[in-house]
Formats: sequence, C-alpha cells, structure tokens
Amino acid sequence: MWGADLFKCNRIDYFVPNHVNDGYYPKYKRAGIKFISIDPLYTETAQAFSAEWIPIRPNTDVALMLGMMHYLYTSNQYDKAFIAKYTDGFDKFLPYLLGESDNASKTLEWASQITGVSAEKSKN
Repeated sequence: MWGADLFKCNRIDYFVPNHVNDGYYPKYKRAGIKFISIDPLYTETAQAFSAEWIPIRPNTDVALMLGMMHYLYTSNQYDKAFIAKYTDGFDKFLPYLLGESDNASKTLEWASQITGVSAEKSKN
C-alpha cells in the first residue's frame, strides 16, 4: 500500500460509496497476504493487516520510486519486454534516471537522503 489507507480511500466514490470492498479485507487477512505500507503514518489499514511499515517523509514518494527504478535498471532486474511494449520515451527518461542530464544519478542512496528510507530497505 503506497500512501493509501484503504479503510478511508475506498469509502469515497464518484457516485455513492457502496463499501463493497469492505467484505474483502477479512479475506485478505485470512489469506496470509504480506502487506507493506509506504506512508508517513502507520494507518488504520496497515495496522489491521499487520503491514510492514516503511515510514517515508511526506511528499517524497517520487524520489523513492526513482531510486527503486535506478536499482532495478542498473541491476538488470527490470522487465525489458514490458518496457518495450507498453512504454514510450524510456530512452529519453534514462539520461535523467542515470544522472547524465543533471549530474544527479537517482540511486537508492540519493533517494534515501530525500525520503528517510534506507537504501537497504528500498532494495527489499
């Protein structure tokens, strides 16, 4: 769960909240699904699912995402076929990610200084 408190967010609807999702939450818990919550707060939902909490500085989500992308790319763990088929402009994005366009490689260490999430935690 990335910056989402399902107990609050899924009760908002463009028409009338129907609370259909509420019935699934106990099933998720019983299924033994591992939840990870990346959020400044240990939310009600994270607590209910006994989620691993990764506290992050507010408004620094993109820095963490960039650090994770850099790690996946440089360790060759990204899905090349998916990128080729479903994205446009990856070749234009890479110089920024690798720091070639601004002298700031978006490494996990770079992200850690911004987000407060350790580089080691971001790998896992």
